[in-house]
Amino acid sequence: MHIQHEESDIRGRHFITDEQGNMLAEITYAVRHPDTMVVDHTEVSENLRHQNIGHELVEAVAEHARAKGRHIVPVCSFTRSVMEENRSYRDVIREQNI
Repeated sequence: MHIQHEESDIRGRHFITDEQGNMLAEITYAVRHPDTMVVDHTEVSENLRHQNIGHELVEAVAEHARAKGRHIVPVCSFTRSVMEENRSYRDVIREQNI
C-alpha cells in the first residue's frame, strides 16, 4: 500500500486509498504556524486495523514534519500515544496550547 500526501496552506493529510479511490486510512493535520502541524485525526478502516497502518501514517507525518522543519502537536489521542511511546519522535513532538 502506498501512502499519499496532500497539503494546502492550512490543512494536510497522508492517506491510503484502494484501487477505486475509496479512503482506507488517513491522518490529518492543520498547519498553525510555519513551523507547527497540529495532528487532529487518525482513522484506519476496520479491515486494515491491527496491521500497523496507523503507525505507518504517524511515521509518514513525522517524516514530513522533519523535511519541512516543523514540530507536531498531537491532539489526536492515537497519534499522541504512538509518539509518546516511541523515543524516535521526540525531535518533532511539541506540547502547546492551541
